Amino acid sequence: MRVRIWLLGIVVLAGCGSVTKGDDDDGGDDDTSTGDDAGDDGPEPGYYRLYVDVSGLSGTLVLQNGGGDDLIVTEDGAHRFATDLRDGASYAVTVKSDPAVQNCHVAAATGAIESADVQLAVGCYGNILMWIDDNPDDSLYNHELWMSDGTTDGTGRSVNINQDESVGTGPSDITRFLGLDYLAANDGAGNALWRTDGTQANTAKVRDFAGLTLGRYCLHNEGSIYFSASGDADGTELWRFDGTLLERLTDISPGSGGALNYPSFAVVGNRLVFPANDGTLGDNPWSYDLGTGVSQLLVDTFPGAFAGQVSSMTDLGDRAVFVAYDENLGFGVWVTDGTPGGTSLIHDMNPASDGGLIIFLATDGETAYFQGNDGTTGAELWKTDGTPAGTVQVRNINPGAADGSPGSMVAFAGEMWFVATDTDGTELWHTDGTEAGTQKIEVNPSTAFGSNPFNLKVAGDRLYFIADGGDGAGQELWATDGTQEGTARITDAAPGPDAGVGQLGPWDGHVLYFFDASYDTTTLWTTDGTSEGTQKVKDICAEPACNPYAQFADISE
Repeated sequence: MRVRIWLLGIVVLAGCGSVTKGDDDDGGDDDTSTGDDAGDDGPEPGYYRLYVDVSGLSGTLVLQNGGGDDLIVTEDGAHRFATDLRDGASYAVTVKSDPAVQNCHVAAATGAIESADVQLAVGCYGNILMWIDDNPDDSLYNHELWMSDGTTDGTGRSVNINQDESVGTGPSDITRFLGLDYLAANDGAGNALWRTDGTQANTAKVRDFAGLTLGRYCLHNEGSIYFSASGDADGTELWRFDGTLLERLTDISPGSGGALNYPSFAVVGNRLVFPANDGTLGDNPWSYDLGTGVSQLLVDTFPGAFAGQVSSMTDLGDRAVFVAYDENLGFGVWVTDGTPGGTSLIHDMNPASDGGLIIFLATDGETAYFQGNDGTTGAELWKTDGTPAGTVQVRNINPGAADGSPGSMVAFAGEMWFVATDTDGTELWHTDGTEAGTQKIEVNPSTAFGSNPFNLKVAGDRLYFIADGGDGAGQELWATDGTQEGTARITDAAPGPDAGVGQLGPWDGHVLYFFDASYDTTTLWTTDGTSEGTQKVKDICAEPACNPYAQFADISE
C-alpha cells in the first residue's frame, strides 16, 4: 500500500507536559501510543514535543519520525512521539504502516522546531471499492470487488466471493456498519449476507438468505441496521442486525409471500414506518414499534381493493411523508406520525384526474422536495413540510405545461441543488425553497440543449458534476463553489469533443475518484479539484478487447 503525504500546515502549540529529553532524534520515554501528558514536568529547557492529531482511524497506524521513534496509534486524537526535540531540530514524519484498508496522510510532514511544540494533522481515509468485470469474454458477467488506494499498484481485485470466473459476485449495494461492509452475494451455493473489510482474508458469510436488500434500501438506527429479507418460510419481512444478533421482526404477510417488496424506511419517534403488503390490502403504510415489537397497519390508502401503491417514505423529524395512490384520487402526498390516527392525505397532486405523478427527491429534515405534476404546469419542483398549507409548488421552471423535470437533488452550501430543464435546455439549478431563490447556473449557454449535467457529488467544499460545457471539450468533470463565477471545467480526460468522464465515485477526504467514459479500457482517475491534481490511476483493462464493466460500489453509512 502506497503512502501519500500532504503538505498543508502546522499547528503550533504552547509547551505542555513532557517525556524524557532526547538529542535531536533520540531519547525519550516508552509512551509511544498516547498523548496523555498528565504527571510529567515538561521537557527540559530548550526541548520541545512533536505531536500528531489523528482523525478517521479504523485499525492500527504506525508513524515514524526521521525513520525511527515508532509511534503506534489505535484511536483518533492527539498522540506524541516519545522523543523530545531540541530547538532548531528537524523532523520528518512518515507512515510506516497503514491500517489494513485505509490510507493515512500526514499534513506538513517535514519542518523544524521553532521554540514551541508542534502538532501535525493526520487524516485516515478508507480505500474505495468498485465492482469490476475485467473478463475478456463479454458474454460472461464476472463482477467482483476491487479496491483502490489511489495508486496503480494499490488498485486491483480484493475480494472474490464467487470463485466461478463465469458468474461473479455482484454488483450489489453495500451497507457500511461498525467498520465493515455488508452486502448480498452468491458464492455459488446460494444468496447470503456477507461481510468484508475489503480483504479476502476477512470476508465471511453471515447467514444464508433467499434474498435481501441493503445499501440505500436499508436503515441505520441506534446501533442496528434494518432491512428487508427473505430468510425462511415466512417470506420477505423486516429484519434487524446489531453486528451480533440477526433477527426477523415481522410476519406481516403470513406464509411465503413478500411483505416488504419495495422497501423505504423512516424513523418517527420510537417507530419505523415503511410500505408493506399483507397479502390482502396491497401496499400500505405500516409501523414497527421498537419498544414493544408490534407491527401495525396505519391506513388502507386504497380501500376495497388489492391495489394500494405506497412508496418513498421520507423523514421530516417527528413525522414522515410518503406517496400513495388510489383509483379515485390518483397520486397524493400523505403524512404520518407513526400512528393510525396521525396518518392522512395532505395533498391531492392532481384534483382534476387520477394522475399527478410524484417523485420525492431529497429532504433537509424539515422540508421534503419532490417532482410533482398537477396536470397544469407539468412536472415541476414542489416542497412539503408535512402540512396541507406547506405543500406547494416552489417554481414553474419550464413555463406553461412543459416539464421542468427536476431530479438528482443533493444538499450543498445551505441549499438544494438539482438538474432541471427550461426553455434553454437542461442545466444545474439550486433553491433555498422560495420561487425567487430558485436559480440556474449556466454551464452551457451556447445551445438550446444545455449542458445536461448528471452525477452530482458533494466533495469537500465544492459540488462536482459531469457536463458538456459547449466549449468543444465534450462531457467532462466540472465543479462549482455555489456561484456562477466559481463554476468551471476541471478535466479534459478525452481531448476533443468526445466524452471524457463517465462516472463519479467517492471522495476519500483527499481526492475524488472517477471513471472515464471509454468503452474500451475504462480508466480510474483521481482529482483534488484542480487540473494539475487530476491523475490517471489505472487502466482497468490493458487490451481494448476486454470490454470492461466498472461501477463504484454504492455504499450507505
